[in-house]
Amino acid sequence: MSYEAFKSAKTHPEMIVALSTLRNTNLIPAIERLIPHVKSGSVPHAVRPHVIFALQPIAAVNRNKFLSAVLPLILNATETTEIRIAAISTLFRVQPTFLELQQLIAGAIWERNQEVLNFMMTTFRNYADSKNPCVKPIANQLQLLMRRVAHIKTNFFRSSNRVFDFQDQKYGFGGGLQLATIYGEESRAPLIISGRASYRISEYSYVPLEIMIRLEGVEDAYVRLFRKLDPKDFKLDTLKDLLQKTMKIVPRQQAPMKMEILLRSQGYTLMYRHMGMEEIAGLMEGKGLVEMISRGLKMTRNMVMLGGQHISWRANDAGLPVGVGLSTPGFARHQLAYGNVNQPTKLGRSILADLDVTLQVVTYMVAYNPLGVSQGIIKARGSRIHLPANLLVGFSPADSQVEIKMNTPTEEKPLSYLFSSNTVAFMWGKDDSKALSYLKDTCSECESKALVTRGEQFRKGQVIRENINEILGMESHVEVYNCETYTGKASIAKVMYESFKPSEINSHGSVPGFLVMGFMQMRNYFYQYPPTGACSMKAVLHRTQVKPAEAIEIKLKMDSAVPAGKKAAPGRSFSNVKGAITLLGTPERKWNVEVNVESEPFNVKSQVAVKIARLANRELKVPNRALCVNVKTAWAALPDDVFETPSSIEPSVQREVSFVWGEAPADQCPKANAKDISTILIKVQGNITEAQREAATSRNTYPYDRCDLDRTDAGRSGIVGPMTQVMMEFLSIS
Repeated sequence: MSYEAFKSAKTHPEMIVALSTLRNTNLIPAIERLIPHVKSGSVPHAVRPHVIFALQPIAAVNRNKFLSAVLPLILNATETTEIRIAAISTLFRVQPTFLELQQLIAGAIWERNQEVLNFMMTTFRNYADSKNPCVKPIANQLQLLMRRVAHIKTNFFRSSNRVFDFQDQKYGFGGGLQLATIYGEESRAPLIISGRASYRISEYSYVPLEIMIRLEGVEDAYVRLFRKLDPKDFKLDTLKDLLQKTMKIVPRQQAPMKMEILLRSQGYTLMYRHMGMEEIAGLMEGKGLVEMISRGLKMTRNMVMLGGQHISWRANDAGLPVGVGLSTPGFARHQLAYGNVNQPTKLGRSILADLDVTLQVVTYMVAYNPLGVSQGIIKARGSRIHLPANLLVGFSPADSQVEIKMNTPTEEKPLSYLFSSNTVAFMWGKDDSKALSYLKDTCSECESKALVTRGEQFRKGQVIRENINEILGMESHVEVYNCETYTGKASIAKVMYESFKPSEINSHGSVPGFLVMGFMQMRNYFYQYPPTGACSMKAVLHRTQVKPAEAIEIKLKMDSAVPAGKKAAPGRSFSNVKGAITLLGTPERKWNVEVNVESEPFNVKSQVAVKIARLANRELKVPNRALCVNVKTAWAALPDDVFETPSSIEPSVQREVSFVWGEAPADQCPKANAKDISTILIKVQGNITEAQREAATSRNTYPYDRCDLDRTDAGRSGIVGPMTQVMMEFLSIS
């Protein structure tokens, strides 16, 4: 039915929607009917790339049929850039052989389309340098073949395919981000911009988010948007008359402006949007945004997030199939409101957000017996975060002051985090009654679904933190309950240390992997690993019932004035931030904040001073108190021969950092080293190493040798040294 809808579609959006529906079915016989439509003339040109992308499921079941449709498009130099690049981007779904890769590399040597060549080379290099273990065989082959085209340079401003990925070899997880930009033959405005985020667990790869934006006919709009000029102001009239009147060259007609957006997840198309000229023009002129700002915005959304899910079957020692699975469903609810609260001489906006996110990770192991009773274990871990926020944001152009006011969480709507972990054993069969009777024969007290636990007497609770902070007017509560695996280590500092300390589990050298494993350890901290018991935890923060802080107000003002007691020497610059943080309520709590940054030319000397002063409050019985931080940095003075080679510059640095806090008069810093005043002074001095000094003298490492290499580059005699871009950048940095 989807194929018939595609054939009978009259408009471009109808055809794309039908194609997306057909691809979502994953019915190979139906998708194979699209193969004839990859040829030129069978469907409109703008639809052909979508047809090529829709053929990708065929690659997994019939590689020869897929290659017979895609490979000729890549090697056909008469095809348009967009069609050839679409074919290249889908090619690696079939895991091409060494001979097929060799054929493509040979074609790249003679390729004359610079857009296709650039996209092809960036794609090949992505796979050659990929850390994904699934493409390791292809990566090794490509690294060998890429030697033949190592002389071909790529350009970031042409059609390109960029991938940033990482892989933890020890624990078998990884991920990546991909960004592709495609240009056409007739315009330097991007034709297609697409991005994709993926993650890998063991040998299985998942793509939770993929977005593609296709633009057409936006050249004049780009110029008007960025240069704020009419077409008559930027067209070269003299050249236009020469081409059209004298040489009789007919100008190319500007294509109508349109845009389409595709959103996919796990290979399924979730959303398609087509926008015409009038709608895009309204967006670029800001009409939609202006209307939204003037009338305000309010919306509530509920969203179900289906993460990756996988089950793998293996035979145990008795020959029974055992399935190990993982699924990550989630649910999110957000309520957003936006309004205009302008005042005289002040721009103001109100933002109301109520975010509620629930994520559950379910792991299960099942021993499946098709002839009798099967049994399994389900481990469910759930997390729920509730974030209420009610903001007022204001800006005063007259004095460059920013104001932010945010209501504190209430007891009815607190800032909260809930976590639970439970293990359930279950048994079932073709006949539930027979399965239950079989279970009763071996365990009379057991049920078909039972919580895995040592007993209710072992499931205990402990209040880790129950604190009412009168100074802040906030109350916090952290509790572990219904838990039989909690170890009782309650210190937050100790939790951080135990989670992120160098150990066997996170000493593999990958920074993303180190962070991921650290947070996983922190999350697993409240139950044993691997977890088998039950445990729940909740953390809640809200305003107190007595003397609460009802809102947080922040006022900051920035200027470049010379502070009192300072001199405005030539080249010296100042940046000052002054303001206050106030907890509104009865009583009112206030901290004055002041930041001063002073720097000399080239940042040879700089000084940063930060002061946070708490004002006294008689009702709360707190005195004036302040924290002052000063950072002084001094580099060695620049020598007179800084542009000579080698230079005698000695880039040493001296830095002093002081922390002083304690009671002091209002808005003043306490005196360092005075009685009852805490003081910390840190001094750091750095110099270049002997190896660095020797490298600058011998000129045998980058960038010292770059200028020498440019003298003899491209067959130059070496007598005259060209001022190349690399040399200019190096000299400007020095």
